[in-house]
Amino acid sequence: MLEGEGRDGGVSEERESRIFPEQGRNDVISCHALTPDFLILGTDMGGLSYFFLEDWTAVQDFRHMTGIREIFPEPNGTKCVVIDVKGHGYIYNPVNDEMTLIKGLPDKVKKVLWDSSVPDKDVFVAFDGDHMHTFLLNPDDADGASCSCLGKTKVPAGQFPILLFGGEMSMQTQSGKLVKITLSTHEISPNISEYSNEDLKGILEKNILLGRFRNAWAICQESFFCLNPHPTPPKNSYSLFYFWLAINFAISKVYKSPF
Repeated sequence: MLEGEGRDGGVSEERESRIFPEQGRNDVISCHALTPDFLILGTDMGGLSYFFLEDWTAVQDFRHMTGIREIFPEPNGTKCVVIDVKGHGYIYNPVNDEMTLIKGLPDKVKKVLWDSSVPDKDVFVAFDGDHMHTFLLNPDDADGASCSCLGKTKVPAGQFPILLFGGEMSMQTQSGKLVKITLSTHEISPNISEYSNEDLKGILEKNILLGRFRNAWAICQESFFCLNPHPTPPKNSYSLFYFWLAINFAISKVYKSPF
């Protein structure tokens, strides 16, 4: 299946061809993906293998409880969305062999795109043909890693998502042109004075769900007295940040707040 030639420092090094699956295994490869560092293979018997291209050797071999239908790794291969034959979705972590259930995954997923920006590296979108469903992986949840759906964005007819960066999706039209759409979960104006009190509550919730705690707290500081004409100290609000294990931020910024 794979034959290649490696290059290191400008010196060409021929490498032996490799056939997958290897001899002695009865698995049938059902899906595969290629990142700059890894060839990742999924099989009909639940096998998930990482082949490290630089060392030309297999470095990870995980067995899922049922067959794997599709895989969608993030650009570096350190996280991988796995959809099995039952239609259930998981995020596989090759470091600790942990599989995190994706809650709210649509029944028919045509494509998964991870956000390429560093601040949103744990955000990905599942495209079902009509909508883009935004998901966020929280690897530091107080109860263990979790993944939940933040919302969905309607896709204009005849357009197809190809790249996600900072919550902005590049779409290809039927004529081949590129247009950009901001996900509904990321539509936030930098000027909070443009919003009504009710809208501010929604913006605050979006920032918290995306893990953008500094933005969320700035909104709280600017709008708290507008939203609460007779405010009481919001000491219980720091529990949200503890839930995300943003402990230092929760104590220094929120719990010790003078209002």
